[in-house]
Formats: sequence, structure tokens, C-alpha cells
Amino acid sequence: MSLRYAHSEGHTDICYSEDSNYIITCGSEGDVRIWAGVEDADQKDVCVGDKAWSVFQKGINLYVGTDTNIIQAYTFPDLEPDGIITRFTSPATQIDIAPDGSKLAASSSDMNVHVVDLNSMECKKLTGHRAPVLSVSLDPKLEFVASSSCDGTVRIWALSSGDVVKQWEVVPKSNAFETSSVLCRLHFDLEGRNVAIPIGETVKLYRRETWVHAMTLSSSGNNVINIVKFSPCGKFIAGGSTCGKVFIWSLITSNIIEEDNSSRQAICGIAWCASKSIVFVNANGQLGSLQLSNFQENDIEKEEIDPGNIPLGEPELVDDDDDDNVISLGKIKAETGFGENGEILRSVSPVDEVDERSSVVESVIRSKVNITEPQGAFQPSSTPVHLQQRYMVWNNVGIIRQFNMEDMNDIDIEFHDTSLHHGVRMNNLLGHTIATLTEKLAVFGSPKTEDGPSKLVCILLKAWDGQKEWDCSFGEEEIVLISAGDGWVAVATDISTLHLFSADGTQTDLVSLPGRPVSIAGHKEHLCVITNCGIGLHGDQSLFFIEFKIDPLRRLLKSTSPKPLPLSCGSSLRWIGYTDEGSLVTVDYVGVLRILYKSVWRPVCNLDKQCKSEYDHFFVIGLSELSQNVRCILCKGTYYPPVTPKPLVAEIKWKIPMCELDSDKSQLEEDLLRTVITIPNLPSDQNEEKRKIEKNISVVIMKLFALACRSGLDSRAISLCETMPSIEVVKLAAKYAAKLGKHHLAEKVTDIANKMSKVSFIPEIPEENSDTENATEPENDNYSQDMFGDNEAKENLILKLKKKKEQMSPKPLRIRRNENPFKKAKEEVKVASDGNTSVAEPKMNFLDWYDNNRSRLQEDHPLLKEGELAMAGMKLYKQEKTIKTTLNQSVEDIDKNDIPPPEPELSKKRKISPENSNVSNKKLNVSSKLKSFSFSKR
Repeated sequence: MSLRYAHSEGHTDICYSEDSNYIITCGSEGDVRIWAGVEDADQKDVCVGDKAWSVFQKGINLYVGTDTNIIQAYTFPDLEPDGIITRFTSPATQIDIAPDGSKLAASSSDMNVHVVDLNSMECKKLTGHRAPVLSVSLDPKLEFVASSSCDGTVRIWALSSGDVVKQWEVVPKSNAFETSSVLCRLHFDLEGRNVAIPIGETVKLYRRETWVHAMTLSSSGNNVINIVKFSPCGKFIAGGSTCGKVFIWSLITSNIIEEDNSSRQAICGIAWCASKSIVFVNANGQLGSLQLSNFQENDIEKEEIDPGNIPLGEPELVDDDDDDNVISLGKIKAETGFGENGEILRSVSPVDEVDERSSVVESVIRSKVNITEPQGAFQPSSTPVHLQQRYMVWNNVGIIRQFNMEDMNDIDIEFHDTSLHHGVRMNNLLGHTIATLTEKLAVFGSPKTEDGPSKLVCILLKAWDGQKEWDCSFGEEEIVLISAGDGWVAVATDISTLHLFSADGTQTDLVSLPGRPVSIAGHKEHLCVITNCGIGLHGDQSLFFIEFKIDPLRRLLKSTSPKPLPLSCGSSLRWIGYTDEGSLVTVDYVGVLRILYKSVWRPVCNLDKQCKSEYDHFFVIGLSELSQNVRCILCKGTYYPPVTPKPLVAEIKWKIPMCELDSDKSQLEEDLLRTVITIPNLPSDQNEEKRKIEKNISVVIMKLFALACRSGLDSRAISLCETMPSIEVVKLAAKYAAKLGKHHLAEKVTDIANKMSKVSFIPEIPEENSDTENATEPENDNYSQDMFGDNEAKENLILKLKKKKEQMSPKPLRIRRNENPFKKAKEEVKVASDGNTSVAEPKMNFLDWYDNNRSRLQEDHPLLKEGELAMAGMKLYKQEKTIKTTLNQSVEDIDKNDIPPPEPELSKKRKISPENSNVSNKKLNVSSKLKSFSFSKR
């Protein structure tokens, strides 16, 4: 069955009243509540303190252990104070009372167990545990007391002497009751013949007095048993696990006859109702029940369990217990639907037979193979639905809170930036349970109920036409997940269908998902859906992710093929979202944060390891790749933050889980990797930040190089030089190696610098003109007078006329300058770093560059108009010009270091310059030809 809210999140205890008419619970908020049934909506409650740890009802009194370190008695059912039974120095963790109501046993975090005679009020203290006591159970025959403790032991005490008669080391050790991984709630049966102890994934029964192991009951799968409870008839035993599963075993067959998986949190309380059903509570404060489907009261009244052999009991109509081939007629009749006297117990149909066979096969498979339950759907950045005050969403835009109380059923919207929109508060008349928020939209979804279908409501925050909201009903489908982005809304339903709406409410696309949706996230035009795909084994989930891209014009979905989602072993998905820069991020329940970079998932942080306590967790809100941090909320002892008071948002720095992070080398390597993987994803407008990050990369690599040099690892130093981002850093590394006296290493680093200069210099040199006379003029002329030429059909007339005007304008000639014919001619060539000569690169203005690259720009931007295309070209022209300028500057720096020594001074003689120089392949202009015959002045 589905669970219901009973108390606030935290440790909760439960018991039945002695007449089984009422359910009594207590919780971490300090309330004790009396329920007429699980579905009771008008329960009676009383506040007994800040916290109520344990509860037990017997006779006319109700006994409660509170945070004031006492066992308080109340009248029942009036709940009036009726005295203090005993006092501890720490809170009482559990209460148990003998069947005859004469004695009360209580355990406490002060490491003591008190046994109180309720008639004389005499108290006997049992001391010996070295850590807080987790649970206590009183022998119905009042001879022994069993207790379990955080010190790792389970002890059997002799009540008369107070000595320990038996001890087992079976409990995981811990420091406190609140931080213990298990409660180890043990229990004596009603007749006092056996004691049941939860040990790991099993329940072990021990015979009283001899304390010999009698029976082992196993759970299905990886389920650590937290609590056990015998039924009043003694034929069944119920248990709850730390992962939220509830089991009922038959002590006759030792098999599981009932199982419930509705709870996802640890079971911390179980109570029987006359051997017909059980009620239980979990660590989330939820209340549930489990009914015995094949329960027959007459069978329990007729059958008696052998006191000397409870594990096996007396099978029906079987004379020889040792014969495994004996056929039980009673069992055959029960399985075929007939009673002992031939009466029909139930109708048998072929469909029922198929269902029974499938359930048998499923139980066999689950007993042999550890199958993991598929993860259910959850909305990221939200808290559980059963809470009275919860967050429907908390993201980078704002917060949506839901208040679901008796006198209040409202939704409150708060924006981080009040200039974006003012806060909104509205009534939750439709019962919305999920929501998402963007700068322009607030979207809500309600589940399907008996009164109506599931409904989607979208509130427009910035609508120019005055329209404020629109809605859509989903008929037979039920909304389970919603997301929104730039002008779109996506809805995933329970039939594995994804609906896409435009921001104004138009249905634009419909997609079938490959499995049941688990979670969803959106950012701008990107959408990601997580689905179940297959059966998980050994505690692992089988999840896949699909990335969609919304076409901004047609509003259609373009998706990639489903890909496996990496998770930690035995974990499930905890959060999914996008960074501020648009990268996909996931967090699992182990706390590992992963980011998707170019189809590769990289773990960049373990959030839970940055908490001081292993029971504290971070509630993720958003991430930034630019600042490399996580915006989150610290949750003490839980996964979810409280609504009131409003918690503070903290920023956690990324810390990639690399090996040996305590060493300086690993810390530098982590810093380098974290920076290298994030810089390609930064937006193009963050040039200043990119320069800072690139500078940081150079600094970190240089530190690693210095560390390798000082450690004598020259090979590692050379490999680091090959990864350095610029020649300047390599030259600096060479100087550092020479300073340390590693001349051989400095030579190798210098060789790397020379190779980098050649590789970076040569490809950037454009093709030289065939005639140096045109070096100061445009290199090409795309305009042709030939009518059959390969000209574009549509040419910008303004640019054409402007270009023609420039061609017709007179240009100054060098001959007009009154130069000294005997003056030394200026060099028209420049020497490259490798000794080769090349003609100076001609300067090209934007109009010429635009004519040469116009066709390429039109291919890259087919949707731009002529004016917009020219603006895009201007931006690209400036970028290329900046790159070439930077390259030339770096080359000049290298040239300065490689300038040959000057030639010795010659006598002043008439000297004719050689006609065949290194630029013999280039034609000289008129001025150069005249200067070649002039005197060279030395």
C-alpha cells in the first residue's frame, strides 16, 4: 500500500494499544499521536517534548521516552501526565513491558538498561555496555533481558543477578544512537521460548536458556535487517530493513510469505495486530501497513507450535516429519482453493493460475538472483511529496514552496532577482505536486485522482498580450515529470511518453521514451530525460539518458540515441541538471558529481566526502564551470533542507577524486585537469576569464615542471614541456632547467621550443604575391569585366561602387619622394627564425578581405542578410587580424634571440649589389631597380 505522513522526518516509533483498536506513534518533532487506523484523518495528538524516542501502551497507561531523559507515564486514551517511571542521563531509546504488565525495561544512550517494577517502582540497573544501548527486550518469563548496543554486542542479562549470561559480537559499531547504521531491534516471542536477533541480511533465532542457534531466516537481496517482531500467535515474524523493505516470514516453512517495497527509508518501528496484519513506520516519519493475504484465523487457533521445536513446527496432515516425499493433503487443498471439509475458499480461474505461476517464478528468480527495484520518478531540486512543508523546486531562478497543512494549502513563488518578477502566492486548488521555474514560465503539474485527470498549468510571467496562464488535461495519462526552457515546456507521463509544448500552449511534438521516466532537466534549447532501461542486479540501477535539442523554429525534438548513465555501485540517481554554461550534470546517492564533456562522463567532485559527518548531505541547486563550484545547501542528518527557517546556500569547490590528493603533485595535477576540461566549455564572450584560466594553466604546468626537475624526473619534465600552451612558457622552463644546472635538459627543452615556433609560424604565413610591386595594393580583384566570369549573382552594389572608386583614385608613387639616390635601400625582406627569407606580408583591408571570403561566410551563415553578413565578417576579420598580430609578435621575439653577430666593417668602396638575391623569384619594382645600382654606404 502507499505510505502516508505521520511525523516529521527522523526516528519514529510505533505500537498498538493492548486491545488492538488504536495505533500509537511518536516522532522527532516531539508529538505522540493516536490513530483509529492507518487512514484516520482525525488523529489525536499531544506534544511531550522536543523529541519523542519510544512509546509503549499497557493497561491504562501509555509510556513515552522523551528527550528530557525520562520515561513519562500518561493516562490512556486521555493522555494526561501520570508520573515519571525512571530517569536516565541521556534519552531513552526503547521501552518494553512484560505481558503481565508487572515490569518495564528501558534502554538509554547513557549505556544503561533499567528494569522497573511497576508495582513497587523499584529500579534495577544493568550496566556493562560501553556505548549507547540501541534496543531492549524483556523475557516474558521475567528471567532474562536482551539488549543490543553501539559497542557491537548483543547481551543476555540474568534479571536476578544482573550478570551477562550470553554475548554475541554481531552489531556494527558506532558512537551514537542517531548515527548507528542499524537499530538491531531484537525480540522475545510471547511464550519466551526463543529470541530473534537481526544480524546483517538475516534473522537468527536462539533457544532460551541454552542460547543455541535454532533457525536462520534470510531476506531477498541486499537488505540489512533493522528490526524484528514476533506475531502474537508465534507462527510468523516480521522484519524491516535499512533500505525500507518489510518482510513477513513463516516459522513453519522459513520462507517469506509477504513483502512490501513501498518505503524507501529505513524501517524503525513495527507492530502486530492480532497476527492478521502489521503497521510500520520509517525514518521519514511515514506510516504504512501490510496485510497477510492468506491469513486464516481458524488455522492459528487449531495449530499449536511445539515448544521444544519452534523452527520446524507440525506440518498439516503429515505423520512423518523426516520424510521429504510425504504429500500434504491440507496444503494441496489450500493451494487448489478448497478447505479441509471441501468448502470453496476462493474461485480458481485460468488467469489466477497464470498469475500464481508468474508470482512463483518471480519469487524463485528473486531468491536466486539479486534483482534491484527500479528507481521511481522524481523531480530534481525538490523535496518529498509527503512533507507538509516542502520545496517543489529550488533552482538558479527562484524557489517554489508548497504548504500542505490543515489550515493552509498554498504555493509560494520567490525569485532570487526581484527585478525579474515580484513574488507570487496562490491557492493550490488543483493539488499540484511537481513544478519547474524559468525566467519567463512557472509550470505546475497535478497527479491523476478520482475527481479528475492529471493537469498541466503554465503561468506566463512576461506575456505581452496580457495572457497570464494556460492549462492542459492529460486524460488517461498521468504527469510524472516536467521541465521548461527557452520557449518550450516538456512533460513526461507514466506511459513513457514525452509531450512538447510551446510557451503559449501549442502542442508541437510527441515522443515515445525507451523506458519509464526517472528524472528530467532542461536548459535553454537542451533537454535531457533519464529512463529505466532493463533490470538492475546486485543493487545497481540500469538507467539511460537521452539528450534532446529543441528546434527554435519548428519546435521539434532532435535526439541522440539512449546511452547508459554511469552511477556508483549500489547507488541510484539523486539529482540531474545543467551547469550555467550548459553542460549536463548528475549526482548519485554516494555523492559523486559527474559532468558530461564531449560524450564522456567525468567525476569532478564527491560532495558527501566534503561533509563533516557521514550522515550529512548536500542538496544541489546549481553549478558553475567558470568559477568551478557547486551551489548547494548543507542538510544535517538528511538529504533535504528545511523550509523554515530558510537555509543558506553554500559554494563547494570542485575537487576531482584523484589518487594521493594529500601530496603537492596530485593537488597540482587535479588543478590542471579541472582547468583543462572546463576551458573548452566556456562561452565565447568570456575572453578575459579564459585568459586568466590559460594563465593558471601555464602556472600549474610550470610548477609541475619545477617539481619534476627537483625530483630528478627529466623524462616527466620533457613530457610536461610538450603540453605547455605557449612558447614563452617553454622558454621559461628552459631557463629554469639551466638555472638548476640541468644543461642537457635545458637543451632538450630548447629544441621543443624551436619545434613549436616552426609549427606555429609556418602555417600562418599567407601566400606571397608574385610581384612585390603589388605589395601595398590589394592582392586579388574578384570583380571581373568578363560577363561569363564566375561572379556571384547578387553582389553588393555599394561595395562594388566603393571598390571601383578606390581603384580609380590616384595613388602616390615612390618616385615623387625626393629621396637621396645614394642612400642605402631599405630591406624588403625579413629573415625567419629558421634562416629562410620571405617577402613582407601585404596588408589587406576589410573590403578586400570581405570580397575574398564572402562565399565562405554565406555558407557558414545562410540565414543572415547582407548587412548582418557584413557585420559577421567584420567580427571574424578582427579576430584573424588579432591572431596574426600576436603570432608576428611572438616570432619577432624569437628572432631577437637568434640575430646573427654583425659583420666586420668594410672599407668605403663602390660596391654593386648582386642582382640575384634571395628574392630572385620576385619581380622588383622600378625604385628598387634604381637603388640596386647605387652606392652602399658603410
